[in-house]
Amino acid sequence: MPPREKRRREVVIREKLALMPELKRADVVATYWPIKGEVDLRGLEGLLDATFCLPKVVGSSLGFGRPERLVEGAFGIPEPEVADVPLCEIDVFLVPGVAYDLEGFRLGYGGGYYDRLIAGKLPHQLFVGVAFEFQLVEELPRDGWDVPVDVVLTDASCVYPVTASKIR
Repeated sequence: MPPREKRRREVVIREKLALMPELKRADVVATYWPIKGEVDLRGLEGLLDATFCLPKVVGSSLGFGRPERLVEGAFGIPEPEVADVPLCEIDVFLVPGVAYDLEGFRLGYGGGYYDRLIAGKLPHQLFVGVAFEFQLVEELPRDGWDVPVDVVLTDASCVYPVTASKIR
């Protein structure tokens, strides 16, 4: 996708996220540092009245910290120096992916970090998969440890996997 088109679609996605009721009322939102063409959500913090945090690899898990001071992380991805935001305080997790299917399952870059995170989901938390429309497919192969997100939001649609309904 040409850079200008990618930026335009990212603006659409950020604006759609900012309109989601769950994000509008969230106190703490976990986002991510974009890599390998993932949707760049930087700038979303200016659209919402929430505290934002980023993931930090801590052993085989993800911790989260404030983005004030970033360091090079385990995979060369900028991450917070410390994971000082308790997982239980995070209301919404924005989850990157290589692809998503209509049931909310994702294909990532391996490691299972987000699968383990989603598996420990608390009742008040929402996991939103973020992708471009072309990354949304009918069905992905999956393993027993794969865990779906609650919602998949793209530049052209929003999928609520519980019912596999697609809203444009």
